[in-house]
Amino acid sequence: MPLDIEVHNAGRNSEARWGRLNAAETFEAGQLVGISNAGELTEFPQDGDEAKIADTAVDMVGNLGGISAEYAIDRALLPGATTSRGVDTTIAYFPWNADIQFRTNNFWTAGGASAVVPALTDVGEIYQVTFDNTLTNTWGVEQTVGVPQTDITATILGVLDSLGRPVLAADTTGGTTVIFLLNSSYVAAT
Repeated sequence: MPLDIEVHNAGRNSEARWGRLNAAETFEAGQLVGISNAGELTEFPQDGDEAKIADTAVDMVGNLGGISAEYAIDRALLPGATTSRGVDTTIAYFPWNADIQFRTNNFWTAGGASAVVPALTDVGEIYQVTFDNTLTNTWGVEQTVGVPQTDITATILGVLDSLGRPVLAADTTGGTTVIFLLNSSYVAAT
């Protein structure tokens, strides 16, 4: 079972960061997490809405967060596992705003009403990162234009086919996976 969102190519920024859990969290590897104003790692609301920088349910410190680490880095968090690891446990996550390339097969139309085949026309677009609670109950990318300094956004870098090969202009079938940068585009108040 693939993760909701995975690291595609971390390059020189492959180092995960560590956060302390704030409570009996049950998020899985591959899901969106943020650092709260209390300095604790917490999951974003899985409410079918786009992820917002200043989400009051997370009480976030604007530019701190990312994708909870894959099981290869933290074997205690296996895909599909929902058992809490307990308060004050530290857990790895891959940060946004770090030039880490992520990938997902979860790609939806604007509004998240249905899955859509990613195409080369999506490359360069800035979309919203959303939890879909009607179709798949997963995190992914929605073809709604992301609002910098408001939304957690995905800048689409490429599209892959079902074999993991880049989709080329001559390919009329589209792809199955989008490659993207995860950004908070947060600007601190002065």
